[in-house]
Amino acid sequence: MSIKKIFKSSRHPGETITEVMVSVVILVAVMTSVFGILKTALSANIDVRHRIIALNIAREGIEGVRNIRDTNWLKYSGDRRGKWLCNDTSTSPDSCDGTAGTTLTDGFYKLDFVDLTQSSRYFLITGTPQGEINVDAEGFSDYQLWERDDKRYIHVSVSGTTIKDANNIAVTASATPFYRQIQLDRIECSSGSGCLINEDDKKLRVISRVQWKEEEAVKTVTLETYLYDYYKLDEYPSS
Repeated sequence: MSIKKIFKSSRHPGETITEVMVSVVILVAVMTSVFGILKTALSANIDVRHRIIALNIAREGIEGVRNIRDTNWLKYSGDRRGKWLCNDTSTSPDSCDGTAGTTLTDGFYKLDFVDLTQSSRYFLITGTPQGEINVDAEGFSDYQLWERDDKRYIHVSVSGTTIKDANNIAVTASATPFYRQIQLDRIECSSGSGCLINEDDKKLRVISRVQWKEEEAVKTVTLETYLYDYYKLDEYPSS
């Protein structure tokens, strides 16, 4: 008997089909595992990228409020104590007169930036609604950020197909998944109650929250700091 006949007689009908099916099952199992790993890695990469962006946006929120305080000290050097929490409007860069609406109070705000020719600075706008942001709930679209062509994040108003910035100027911007909210708490304390200094102490608690939704889950980045009214001191301590 030839070798060819021996090889053929050693196999039973259907063995080839069974082997192929087993191979396909093994291949499908391996590919499923590979695709699962790739999907997990891709999701992790997207999450990390979004968190880095959100962290930078939240950091800008903190630095923007700090910039407002420092700018007030420079602009209103004759009344640094009275106007350290002054909030100019977007269209009136020197509108701080101490009246209601021009002084920052406890509440929730949107931070924006104006880059007009005569003035470039941050300012705060009262946000709606007044409550801690939750993008999974209704009504917080006011805090959504849009990205301009120059990569700056801003808040906009949309009328039909027209997108306008805080100065009511038409701009080109794209909606982002990020929402930013600035929370301010004014804190005043007296000597002996845990103040930073011996004299009366005034400070502003600043919380910058950034939220976005990712695969139906709400993600949040929160930064917090305190800004102090150093000019409240009658005299600086001797060194």
